Amino acid sequence: MDVKNRLLKLRTAITRLKRRNSKEWSSFGKHIFASHPLLIIGLGILLSVKQIAPSIISIPTQAKSIHDATFSIGVTCLGIWTIVAGIGTGFRLFNLFALAIQCIERFVFLSIVLLLIRCFASEIAEVVILVRQNPEDILLTLIAFLIVSVTFSFSKKYHAERVTEKLANLGMRFTQSIKPPLMQDVQRLAVHEAGHALLYAAAHKVPKDLTAQIMPELIGVPNETTGYVWTKESPPESPTQEFLHWRMLLDLAGNVAEITTFGNRGSGATSDNEIWITNAIEYLEAGMGEVYFHNSIKESHVLHNRLVLNSLKAQHEKILLSFFTVNQSLLKELADTIVLKKRLEQKEITPFLERVVLTEGVV
Repeated sequence: MDVKNRLLKLRTAITRLKRRNSKEWSSFGKHIFASHPLLIIGLGILLSVKQIAPSIISIPTQAKSIHDATFSIGVTCLGIWTIVAGIGTGFRLFNLFALAIQCIERFVFLSIVLLLIRCFASEIAEVVILVRQNPEDILLTLIAFLIVSVTFSFSKKYHAERVTEKLANLGMRFTQSIKPPLMQDVQRLAVHEAGHALLYAAAHKVPKDLTAQIMPELIGVPNETTGYVWTKESPPESPTQEFLHWRMLLDLAGNVAEITTFGNRGSGATSDNEIWITNAIEYLEAGMGEVYFHNSIKESHVLHNRLVLNSLKAQHEKILLSFFTVNQSLLKELADTIVLKKRLEQKEITPFLERVVLTEGVV
């Protein structure tokens, strides 16, 4: 009986302790929210934006460069700030918690900015292209803003009409005409992107945000993307053999579309070939093709890997050559539409995909 009473008291004590801890944690949570509302709100925004942000590998090159630079500079500045702030507080235990919260807060908002860059990658890429096309105009505009800001800092009264007129005059320079590219180059560019787009007829599903765009004004400009077929949708986390096979065909589709149409390929698909090599190595290392030696520097292994990659590429190009030969008229029709409109979205591309004849090896 005595043992039973002791067990009952122990159980009661544990229950009270749990309730006390629950109240303390609840009070602690409320205190954190009251003291650092931006951190809690930032975490909520971060989790929400993360669900819709596209994969970093799927965004345009211009936006990816800005994303990577923002990340590098942001992390570096955060590290320097943490060290300086820690030295300033003498790394006293009393101040370390506040310092840690501020570090987390800054990192959360940096992460939000990086995700937003990925969400608006297409728009950012277009702005970058505009800036590179008109660097002098952008510089003059920034200088004008600086002058206006300095002027306003010394004067409480100013004439808004004059400022507006001055900025409008500077803005007119953005409308300067650009020397048009050769029509044959524009047609090759459109055929290349149309080739990529038609491969989505063999995809498991057509992405809702599928976009095909060309930027003929950038033809001949070094290190610039002149066109793309793009979607925000990320590839599956555990891709199947069928998906990896289709993705490699997608990488080479632009090149082979050019060969089918013009009898040769242009030099503007360097990145496509690099991406194909990356995807092909992933495919082979997963055991989905011939034997491939991972990161081996042995001469015989390097030679073997080269032969395997070349054989796989030849096989894919043969499959695509057959595909585009059968769909030649459709390829030309889509390319002509891209030349005319410059940008096509999913609802405009889908009618073409519905008319595609899928040949052996594509599916």
